[in-house]
Amino acid sequence: MLKYFYNFALFLSLLFAVPRLFKKKYRSTLYDRLGLRLPKAPFAKASVIWIHSISMGETRAVIPLFQKMRKQHPEAQIVISTTTETGLEEARKSLPEATLHFLLPFDFSWIMKRLTKTLRPDLLILVESDLWYNMLQSVQKRGGKVVLINGKISERSFRRFHFLKFFANKILSKIDHFCVQNAQYQERFTKLGVSRDNCTITGNIKFDFTPQLLTRQELHDERNALGIKPSDQVLVMGSTHPREEELFLTALEPLWEKIPNLKLILVPRHPERFSAVDQLLFEKKIASIAYTKRTSKTGKERIILMDTMGHLNHCYQIANIAIVGGSFVDKIGGHNILEPICVATPVLFGPYMHAQQDLVTLVLNAEAGIQTSLLDLPNILLKFLQNPAELEPLKNKARALTNSIHGATNHTLEFINLFLNH
Repeated sequence: MLKYFYNFALFLSLLFAVPRLFKKKYRSTLYDRLGLRLPKAPFAKASVIWIHSISMGETRAVIPLFQKMRKQHPEAQIVISTTTETGLEEARKSLPEATLHFLLPFDFSWIMKRLTKTLRPDLLILVESDLWYNMLQSVQKRGGKVVLINGKISERSFRRFHFLKFFANKILSKIDHFCVQNAQYQERFTKLGVSRDNCTITGNIKFDFTPQLLTRQELHDERNALGIKPSDQVLVMGSTHPREEELFLTALEPLWEKIPNLKLILVPRHPERFSAVDQLLFEKKIASIAYTKRTSKTGKERIILMDTMGHLNHCYQIANIAIVGGSFVDKIGGHNILEPICVATPVLFGPYMHAQQDLVTLVLNAEAGIQTSLLDLPNILLKFLQNPAELEPLKNKARALTNSIHGATNHTLEFINLFLNH
């Protein structure tokens, strides 16, 4: 009976989402979402491991785990699904050895039944918090095991699950083991009825992601390609969302008067917003250039708009200081502030970090980053950009933090292997 109520509720939610689904952003993947173009998997008798992540950040986090699993289980077929297009693009780029890469279709029971019949997963690994009832039900019915890794549950999600405790019990009972990031998340899951024996603190696998570091020559080439002179100071604003770019640009206006050699690299979170941000820069009459048009640069541009995916890590490496977006507007909840820290770039972030509270605690306790309001942001930037030596303590603490947080991937893999070797 629950399955029918759930399918009906999902159908109603999709009806409300129909106008959005037919926008250009979603139109090309609508067949995949509706289960009309399911992945084909002509597997041999090898075991099948299905890894499902949400978006780009979770997909990047799973790279070290994927690589270790490939070494330990070379005979297994590993398939990757994601909820978002950016996650899928990252999976194809960073995990090319996977047998399949595909977008997860809508969680209707008849679609998931067909999908799991095709994949025949022995183990489903869920990354962080993307829990779908029919997906879990279908895997369980076919005899597959389910492990949640890097598990987390925000205060908001906890309250919703607690309000719908009957449904929460049904969906959480289909997960065989929970590998969670910290004691707070463990406590929330156990309050929802998960046995403490099935809920283990293994740490955050995002801490184990090691970015590809550029050589000195590559750094020089990157700066040169962007028209950045050796004397220029570079500020990167990464993973920005609607309204944030305009807020940042307004806040930066007095800085350019005092630091005329300041270059800003602006990196919107979602590619479908590139043209809108480009239009904003045009309307504000700020000297700027898009990365894809960099061959026509004059060198006098104040802003470089990164209008292509996959360059944020490089941008953080050439920056004097970085700001991570999604944290200055209240609906997003922040992004991974460890990304610049892992390349020893001092980081600033805003007050709205409710989706990344564990990272905030970690970074602030290590004094490796600064949380600030938009009002105080210009003065903090001015202080550091006018006195670059004051950034050195932050860089040193960023390096120390990076060296101290590894190990979650190996701990997580120990529990995964219990189910693979079963």
